[in-house]
Amino acid sequence: MIPLVKGGIITISTLGFMLCWNIFIFPLVLSGYETKTLPVFVFGFMADNQLDFGPLAAASLLTMAPVIIFVLINQKYFKQGIAFGGGK
Repeated sequence: MIPLVKGGIITISTLGFMLCWNIFIFPLVLSGYETKTLPVFVFGFMADNQLDFGPLAAASLLTMAPVIIFVLINQKYFKQGIAFGGGK
């Protein structure tokens, strides 16, 4: 039974990882100044009167890299889980 649901489990875990990785509002409002997630850290590069495009682009790339790598590694199972879930 596990080989049949492996694609679905990996698909759900990939989507869950992407959702949890990009959470923004909860840590912004409820976490302290010393504890920041990566999206809140990237938001810190945007000031009221200026944007630091170099550090902002580098931090954004580092924030997206783990998700892209995770999806590329599990791409075969991700496609299988989406296709298997759509059919009857």
